[in-house]
Amino acid sequence: MGIRFNKVARGFGFLLVLIALWGYSSVSGFFFAKIHVHFRNDIGRDVLLNFHCQSGNDDLGSHTLAYGQSFSWRFHDNLIDTTLFWCSAEWWDNNNKVQIQGSFDIYDAPRDIKTCKANCTRIARPDAVYGNDDHSKLKFIIYEWPRHKILREQNETQA
Repeated sequence: MGIRFNKVARGFGFLLVLIALWGYSSVSGFFFAKIHVHFRNDIGRDVLLNFHCQSGNDDLGSHTLAYGQSFSWRFHDNLIDTTLFWCSAEWWDNNNKVQIQGSFDIYDAPRDIKTCKANCTRIARPDAVYGNDDHSKLKFIIYEWPRHKILREQNETQA
């Protein structure tokens, strides 16, 4: 009786761990609170933001946002808080007649668990992609578009 109970208990425990891992690490999971990421285009009127986001497990596909539009998705952070979603993005700078493009981590669990908790807003602007700090609602740069970074560094060396 004791040996049979131990095998059943181990089997049941293993099944629970598998269910928890599946439910906690994907966009389609069902355990624990979900993280919400919102990505908004505030670059400028008549500017389309093209982007493609993914994680190690989930490919969210390619999307285009007009000015003021947002794209959102929900997912569960993995058990060891290492979930990472990254995006590649591009847009046409009408003022300078140049294509702007770059890649950045839109959600990085070690950074974002502390800052935005379960509701992470990302805003693309002409100079950078900004994130939110859920505690004080302050915005911080998570990615500076390459053109603006080069111009800022040139200005700093000339000053």
